Amino acid sequence: MTTVRPTQFCVVHITSSLDIGGAEEILAKVVLGLHGNTCTNIVINLGDMSYHGPLLSEHGIDVYPLNIPRKGFIGALPFF
Repeated sequence: MTTVRPTQFCVVHITSSLDIGGAEEILAKVVLGLHGNTCTNIVINLGDMSYHGPLLSEHGIDVYPLNIPRKGFIGALPFF
């Protein structure tokens, strides 16, 4: 679990997929670019670890896969 120091800020990224794709690739680049001394990143993925999850984890970024089946996304998010 990540600890945020008082001089840091934390960004929580919520995504439906960390699979191979354009948006996922951009998200991974943004997260890796922000990751450092002044920013803590947490990625919550509605799906599984897929392609980018292990890569982000290897760089010390907390990735939380919720493993919700793609068909179940809408049912899991009643505010949509």
